[in-house]
Amino acid sequence: MTTDDHLRQTLAALTDHLRDSVTQEIQNVATTITAWQDVRIAALVDANARLRESIRAIDRARTLTGILGALMDAATSEASRVAIVLVRDGRLQVWRSAGFASNAQHPLDLFDDDTDASCACVPLTLRGEVVGLLYADRSDAAPDAVAVWPAIEMLARHASRALEAVTAFRTAQVLARTEVRREKERVR
Repeated sequence: MTTDDHLRQTLAALTDHLRDSVTQEIQNVATTITAWQDVRIAALVDANARLRESIRAIDRARTLTGILGALMDAATSEASRVAIVLVRDGRLQVWRSAGFASNAQHPLDLFDDDTDASCACVPLTLRGEVVGLLYADRSDAAPDAVAVWPAIEMLARHASRALEAVTAFRTAQVLARTEVRREKERVR
């Protein structure tokens, strides 16, 4: 065997070995990507199921307190810390909070300069007027931490519509009772 033949044979063996190594590495990466995609798909399915159930819970609530409680529960399933702040007599007041080191009583208690949390603050409206806000943050550094904010916004908007519906229904009930009373008085 000549030196050239030996070099060709060695080069061919190295090329085969390199090809096999690269092929194996590509298969490993493909397996990892497939597993990651499966995990992401499962996470999205879970997130959609939570969102669907949260919207249903808000729909089942029949009182303003029930709606806000359902919103609080829903947001707590998506974020590390959550607070609902209401506007009362022109001032902000914490209605309920969860996940804070101390029970937040004042709106400024919600903000912590020491955290790098990703957060969302969504207004709660009634007939176009802001009556409160939903504050939520996540202290984890997961790459999908901001992916929950659209769900938080949808929940707050849905709760706002539910609050409007309950308020309109209650107003209609009061007006109907008043009208019945007036009719009874007129008949007498």
